[in-house]
Amino acid sequence: MKGLKKYRSISDYETYTAKEIARKLNINVRSVYKYYAKGMKSIESSYPLLFSGSSIKEFIKGRLEQKRLQTK
Repeated sequence: MKGLKKYRSISDYETYTAKEIARKLNINVRSVYKYYAKGMKSIESSYPLLFSGSSIKEFIKGRLEQKRLQTK
């Protein structure tokens, strides 16, 4: 979860590949694909998978909120 706290470096108005997200958040590319499998939305019918910055932020904020609720 360390890397997810760096989500502020992601722009709402840009699109990112899984590799770019991994580099920005300092996480493994496999983690990005796991997040995609768990519900992170991609831009439809694109190859390679493209993610909008706003959908990335929305997903990460939800994950961080879930973690906060579990620890309380």
